[in-house]
Amino acid sequence: MKTIEHFYTLIRAYEPIQVGEPIEVRAHMLATTLHCSKRNVKLLLRQFQENGWIDWTPGIGRGNLSTLTLLKPWKQLLFGEAKKIAEQRSFSAAIQWLANLSNGHELKTAFIQWYVVNIQEEDKEGSGPDRLRFPSYRPLPCLDPAIIYRRTENHFARFLFDTPVTYDSDKNQYVPHLIHHWASDDDQTWRLFIRKGVLFHHGIEMTAGDVCMSLKRHHSRSPYHWISSMISTCHELDRYTVEIKLKYPFPSFLSLLTSLGATVVQTASLSQAHPIGTGPFKVKENTDYRFVIEAHHNYFKSRPLLDGVELYFVPDLYEQQQLHPVSDKDNSNFFHYQYESEKRKDFVETSQLDRCCKMVTINATSVPLPIRQFLRQTLEKEKMIHDLQGTRERAATQLYEGTHIFTPSQEISRAIPGTHLHLLTYEGAGNERDADWLTKEWSRYGVKLTVDILPLVTIYENPKIMKKADLFLTEQLTEEDPLLTYLWLLLSEMSPIFHHMETSVQKDVLKQLSSPRTVLLTHVQAVEKRLLDEAVLLPLYRLRQYAYHPPTLQDVHLNSYGWLDYMKAWFMGR
Repeated sequence: MKTIEHFYTLIRAYEPIQVGEPIEVRAHMLATTLHCSKRNVKLLLRQFQENGWIDWTPGIGRGNLSTLTLLKPWKQLLFGEAKKIAEQRSFSAAIQWLANLSNGHELKTAFIQWYVVNIQEEDKEGSGPDRLRFPSYRPLPCLDPAIIYRRTENHFARFLFDTPVTYDSDKNQYVPHLIHHWASDDDQTWRLFIRKGVLFHHGIEMTAGDVCMSLKRHHSRSPYHWISSMISTCHELDRYTVEIKLKYPFPSFLSLLTSLGATVVQTASLSQAHPIGTGPFKVKENTDYRFVIEAHHNYFKSRPLLDGVELYFVPDLYEQQQLHPVSDKDNSNFFHYQYESEKRKDFVETSQLDRCCKMVTINATSVPLPIRQFLRQTLEKEKMIHDLQGTRERAATQLYEGTHIFTPSQEISRAIPGTHLHLLTYEGAGNERDADWLTKEWSRYGVKLTVDILPLVTIYENPKIMKKADLFLTEQLTEEDPLLTYLWLLLSEMSPIFHHMETSVQKDVLKQLSSPRTVLLTHVQAVEKRLLDEAVLLPLYRLRQYAYHPPTLQDVHLNSYGWLDYMKAWFMGR
């Protein structure tokens, strides 16, 4: 054990201990405290004094207490040791050292904050400055598209995996991607012709079998099980040709092939934390403290101009909106949020209003229509945004901003005295503060909320939890293709509104799937209006998404998830 670790053990035994304030110590107990012999205790105390960490006055005479005075902040001393380990060895080694200290959570958090704005590893790794490094608020232990639900995982999955088809929102058309051609004579049997030479991250060529396995593997708890349930058969006609037969004609089937449910994954060696795809980036490191992706050099299209992206996880980052770097040196080159430490003259701000929205779904089977309407009428969204602030910016009235104007029913409803409802939400993303605000706000009108805040994976592994809840506070992601967004929302059992709307709604949508795309899109938007009018769907607000970066970072574009498009960004002037 290092001297500094013995020092930490000693100080923790006498907490709270303040710099410059003497405390009395029974010297004969130190051997037990420090887990060493009395002789080594004397050596350690001498080292602590020589290092200038403490002042020690031994008690004279039997039974007299000794005096210990702390001369330097002990957290700062341990912090310095962690920085030394990071500089001489690696970030991971420093984190592991802190993790081995008892009750080292606060130190680990502070260290990550310092590291992300101070230390650069490019010289060691030979990657130059073309790496983005920024903080985020939670780890990403699972990146398998068959399991993920949240914004951050969905964002990174788009760069780790590819889909057979992509959607060009500017031209409003589908574009071949992993396939070079598709064909269908009756909108029910589809043939996909796969590009040759597309390599997975580990160098094995992707084939028709991989495409079929990736489509069929979505189990009942996958967000995309609804897609695989539409498929009657999927088999490989040869190494580069797939034939898919649907259970019914579906002219807009290509829309589903742009979703994460159609991403091609190497299933033979599937790892949730380190999945293997064909995408432009691959996972290099994924721990509780850091997530690193690096460019896929054998990508079948243009190799990314960025060499990699690094996330450092700082708890409670979403709401605290500031970092506290230990030194004035700041080498970080990207921020997603408005932190005090990144408001520098040399940083450029790029922002956009979120296409997604925070929302509450209200259970039509357990909450009567008058109460649902009352909750909508009494909810002051602008007040919510003003009170909670952060990146909450604009009240939302529907899923897609500006797609249509929703005018709610003018019928006035009143809450039934003693109304008691159960609100469900998940941890993080500001949900705790949102739920607390809603609870206090609606209590003013006689509505009592009981709030359950669970891990998101717990909720989605057991959809009955959603079904039993009266209200579900969540976030609805929007894809580049609006039709895909609506279909997922209305047909997926993992959708936040699926278990709260009447079953007739889904049946109605399924009947329309054989319609042309434009007709189907108009229909699902009409369904959305119905859910809004019946107060089953209650949009709350949209976030303002930010990107703060040095001017050397070029072609900064935010995608539909509000995150930076890593395929377009590059650094100028290396």
